[in-house]
Amino acid sequence: MLTEEERFVVIKHLADQLSWPLILVEYQHRWGAEQARHERTLKRFQAQALEKVAAGIENWGLASEIHALFFR
Repeated sequence: MLTEEERFVVIKHLADQLSWPLILVEYQHRWGAEQARHERTLKRFQAQALEKVAAGIENWGLASEIHALFFR
């Protein structure tokens, strides 16, 4: 559902809780200096990813299962 870049940003920022400057460094390390991105681009990747996840949850009718997982 997510591109590799979207998945990378979501995992690094939301799961690993890295700051944006550290994510920029890791992104450049992974994809190379010639593919370096600006912070706002990575934030846009994250926003797009979260929109896709939300749409998937809604389309697949998973809201009640997710609610049960996180709000018991």
